[in-house]
Amino acid sequence: MVRSGTATLRAANSLAFVDPATATWVPEGLGFALELHGPCALRIAYVANGFAPPRAFGSVSPSTLLVEIVERTIRLGYLDPAEPRDARMLAVACDELRALETARGCDALAMPRDPGLVRAIEFALRRSDRAPSVAELANVAACSQRTFERLFTRETGLAPRAWFRRARLYAASAALASGASVTEAGFASGYTSPSAFVAAYKSVFGITPGRALRR
Repeated sequence: MVRSGTATLRAANSLAFVDPATATWVPEGLGFALELHGPCALRIAYVANGFAPPRAFGSVSPSTLLVEIVERTIRLGYLDPAEPRDARMLAVACDELRALETARGCDALAMPRDPGLVRAIEFALRRSDRAPSVAELANVAACSQRTFERLFTRETGLAPRAWFRRARLYAASAALASGASVTEAGFASGYTSPSAFVAAYKSVFGITPGRALRR
């Protein structure tokens, strides 16, 4: 989780975005790559095997109570079950971990395995001026547009436009968390009008970007 700033995690051929309103669950034994976007107050908590029910890699919405327990644990270094006060805190943390919900609109995006598709995604994510067309992405992947769309949908579970639309909105959420205005975040993520950005953002996250900014 992060208390300020934003980060991106890649694991299990998936891409997850983290902002102060969400956290990312990484299952035991799963390697991951972490990228911080500018100054970031990062928090990593390790949970003993069997302490929480198993769940897949992805974004979750931690309660305020769980966040504060993590903060206290980081300050102490660890919680000792032999200490009564720590044992009580561990019991509460266990209940909160079992109640964790998937963050709305923040499902991890599946990453393709095909090298051409990976090249196309990396190309698109580097473009901050505008969203490349599917034809451009197919050219980067060195295949026809029809083949690109078929392979992309098969490997990620989403059509290219839907995948990149969601990725742009995740990037916009990260920009808002980093201090960008609604207008700045919308234009930076490829939307040509604030109203279109607000509508798209609300359809995925369930709240307007203005409310997300205030939160």
